[in-house]
Amino acid sequence: MTPLTLFGYGKTTGALAKRFGHCSIYDDSFRQIEEFGTNRMLPMERFDPALSQCEIPSPGIPPYHPALQKAQHLISDYDLFADTMPPSVWISGTNGKTTTTQMLHHLTAHRGGVAGGNIGTPVAELDENAPLWVLETSSFTLHYTRKARPSVYVLLPITPDHIQWHGSFEAYRDAKLKPLAMMQEGELAILPKALENFVQSKAHCVYYDSAADLAQRFGLDLEKVPFPPPFLMDAALALAVTEALFHEQDYEKLAAFVLDPHKMERFEDVGTLPFQTHDP
Repeated sequence: MTPLTLFGYGKTTGALAKRFGHCSIYDDSFRQIEEFGTNRMLPMERFDPALSQCEIPSPGIPPYHPALQKAQHLISDYDLFADTMPPSVWISGTNGKTTTTQMLHHLTAHRGGVAGGNIGTPVAELDENAPLWVLETSSFTLHYTRKARPSVYVLLPITPDHIQWHGSFEAYRDAKLKPLAMMQEGELAILPKALENFVQSKAHCVYYDSAADLAQRFGLDLEKVPFPPPFLMDAALALAVTEALFHEQDYEKLAAFVLDPHKMERFEDVGTLPFQTHDP
């Protein structure tokens, strides 16, 4: 395998360095060249594109970083596993992608599904022999992805976010839609209806405005879903995927899912305090 050039030393690139070794790791925090096992850690300004054949950035490093501007073979960590990745569900969006990923993993773990990507386990540490990968996928990763594509792409609604990183909302939106251009017939995308006019894909695209739309399209019974909004949408998307893949809607298993603490806190007005004034 061609030695890897890694930009940034975080969870994603650290997992790659550990798995493959013989990597050149460039980071703004490095002040001198050091050996780290079989890997070399170098200051960013030492990057020479003539000495590199494959560059993978830590997803948070923006494309306008000077070192990345010089890179000529830039890909994502997803691309590195494009040829060996098992069937996969990628979940993205502005809000709700973590919960949706966790719910879908909860519903598919008994079938051997494993979860990772932007949360939990980096793809370099996922089992390539697993029957299904469930990947929370950031717009950063999608921006750098050139080859890999999901079997099922789930996109939650998007609102302006990471504008400085992407340069504009349009660029952020385009990153979120990028996998669709690479998907093929027989693959499935579940997408917000508001984005329909921006989509070009060979995949079968299902559009929704609400959890009720998803229930109608996939035959779900929302009365059996024990989560209120906004988690109702996350649950409906997770159920829609299991219905599409396995013709399975396990509401009992879904009811056993535990939301992460502090996802949402409920406040109630218990009364109005009397208004008081005080003379100076």
